[in-house]
Amino acid sequence: MCHLASGENPRSGGDHRGFRLGMGSGRVRDKYDPAIGALPTMRWGTKRGLEMALARWMGYARVVTTESGAAQPPRRTAEGAVAGVLADRIVTVPNVLSVARLFSVPLFLWLLLVERADGWALALLVASAVTDFLDGKLARLLDQSSRLGALLDPFVDRLYLVTTLVAFVIRDLVPWWVAVLLIARDVVLTVTLSVYKRRDLPPPEVIYLGKAATFALMSAFPWLLAGQMDWAADGFARAFGGALLIWGTAVYLWTGVLYTGKAVAVARALPAVKRHTAQPIEFACDVRTKGRLVTQTPEDLRYTVEHEWIRRIAPTRVRVGITDYAQSQLGDVVFVQLPEKHADVAAADSIAEVESTKSVSDIYAPLSAKVVAVNERLTSEPETLNTDPYGEGWLFELEVNEAASLDVTLDELLDAAGYQGVIGG
Repeated sequence: MCHLASGENPRSGGDHRGFRLGMGSGRVRDKYDPAIGALPTMRWGTKRGLEMALARWMGYARVVTTESGAAQPPRRTAEGAVAGVLADRIVTVPNVLSVARLFSVPLFLWLLLVERADGWALALLVASAVTDFLDGKLARLLDQSSRLGALLDPFVDRLYLVTTLVAFVIRDLVPWWVAVLLIARDVVLTVTLSVYKRRDLPPPEVIYLGKAATFALMSAFPWLLAGQMDWAADGFARAFGGALLIWGTAVYLWTGVLYTGKAVAVARALPAVKRHTAQPIEFACDVRTKGRLVTQTPEDLRYTVEHEWIRRIAPTRVRVGITDYAQSQLGDVVFVQLPEKHADVAAADSIAEVESTKSVSDIYAPLSAKVVAVNERLTSEPETLNTDPYGEGWLFELEVNEAASLDVTLDELLDAAGYQGVIGG
């Protein structure tokens, strides 16, 4: 097996000076630049790379550059996290509120079922609803979004919903069949997630009507509990709580039908995706004899001359990444700047950036569409672009308005054989 020597390109036979993902506009930083002078030979063999290493040692997650190319630390929150990046932080205000709600679940059950202290149970239920509202608001206001929070908050919400339903059934505040229907709906939707996972798709976008139904149900519980207490408006509380329960249950079940229908449509329209994992790069002979680079080019993808792959994942939606050949030419990827989510982009727009120890290269939009998802994992694990370019190393997803227009665009792109011709395979 032959290996690529440091700084050499097996196709050019010389120094790595000119590989770009995007039609010649990648900004290559070599180990010597007359503008900045020579730097010691090292893995981070560029001035920008050294600045990035120092910035990350100081705790920055990404480095922003000015037009001149100088690295600047990005805007940071008081806790030292980079604004807008989903981080691995644990101790944040929203997470503390979610944990407090989590530990209040057994206390709520004890107050409601053992002590029959309906007043205290009601106060705790209201406090839980308030903190549920606040943790999302504070996460955005304080820029304290985190992976833990993204998992913990919906888990606690579902736990509170299920435990409250069970407790209310035990207290005869809610009919048992209502609880069965609501829990069954969530079980069915959990099963449908496997449809998306097998096709390497993200979960479906939240239907706002479903949010309204959840809000109605969570609002119904305090009113139903207040209706059991001896006070002037107990009759109104029971009636209003019952109305919210009926409306919320009906809409909650209807959105379950919509989610299930969407999963069935995806299963019928798209086959399960075979996961591709990049293999170690091998050469037929020594690099100095210009040996042929062995890379993967999956047959089920479309390609661009800018070394990007496109996979159709829904009738109007595609996933985009860089090819195995591209990542092998870039070398070790150390930073990925992703496009803004929900941004409208035009074909050939530069919308992202990939930085390796060798160069900085632009990523171009392969078609005119809207950015509907980005791979947040790459902000903390940019090396995934090297290890799994066709799988976990995807960059972003684009969506168009009409499936017919996407059909035409994809037909105009390169197939595997055409792309092999571009790279000389």
